[in-house]
Amino acid sequence: MHPLDNLITMKYLFIISIILCAGFKPKNFTPVDQAINTMNIVDLQSNKKIGNIIGIIVVNKSYTKKDTIKLFNDNGTLWYKFTFYYDDSDGKFDYPNEDFLPMGFNPDYFVLSLAVINIDSTGYQVIVNNETGLVKRIRKEPYLSFLTLDQYVISAFSISFNNQNTLIHENPSNEAKIIPFVKDIFYHPLKIQGEWLQIKWGMENDWHYGWIKWKDKNTILIEVHLYA
Repeated sequence: MHPLDNLITMKYLFIISIILCAGFKPKNFTPVDQAINTMNIVDLQSNKKIGNIIGIIVVNKSYTKKDTIKLFNDNGTLWYKFTFYYDDSDGKFDYPNEDFLPMGFNPDYFVLSLAVINIDSTGYQVIVNNETGLVKRIRKEPYLSFLTLDQYVISAFSISFNNQNTLIHENPSNEAKIIPFVKDIFYHPLKIQGEWLQIKWGMENDWHYGWIKWKDKNTILIEVHLYA
């Protein structure tokens, strides 16, 4: 299988969805760029508090076999390291760590997303366990990219939401006309305007457009999905 460098197109998203359903790990799979790395393992869940999260670290397509993800304690000692290139012939991840439960992680598909709470000249403070709030440090590397939450959401394939609480409007206003919710379709993110997210649904030559609230102050109101 050739490296998949552009998962944003429907063609490649369809291919990847087939791979995921089959449980197949492509041996020469190349990590895709920036935010197209995340979410189906640990989604940005609805009603999740943003708190002091200022962005997200993801692996970009410059990651190679010689690179290693390293996380450090505040005193500079190594806490955990792993590589996405490992021998998976036994079906097991070679670098287990029960305390490593970040926002997104799937070693089979070069998936990593770490919530960032602080940035300095050398690196980032990141949440490595979304259940306990455990924080570690990761240094700046060319194969790591920083994304704002807005960029992270817009880079997704689709979003979902509770249509009982989150309504679709014609314009980014609670007073704008409400558009009926349609079940069993993909809602694709287009652009963000403050707390409002423009979405589209349908198919080529027959797209429909609307706006929803994607967050309410510090609370996420949507779920974000990478693949179809």
